[in-house]
Amino acid sequence: MAGGQEGGDHFSPIAAYDEGSGRLLVLDVTGYRYPTVRVSAEEPFLG
Repeated sequence: MAGGQEGGDHFSPIAAYDEGSGRLLVLDVTGYRYPTVRVSAEEPFLG
């Protein structure tokens, strides 16, 4: 899974994009289990 998370699939909103670094800020809907994470803009589409 993107961001190195394990478990079932779910939707997490992309909250911001940093054009300078090409990274996304992803807010996880299961914040009690997974923290907010910054990933490269390509990573969520790698499957």
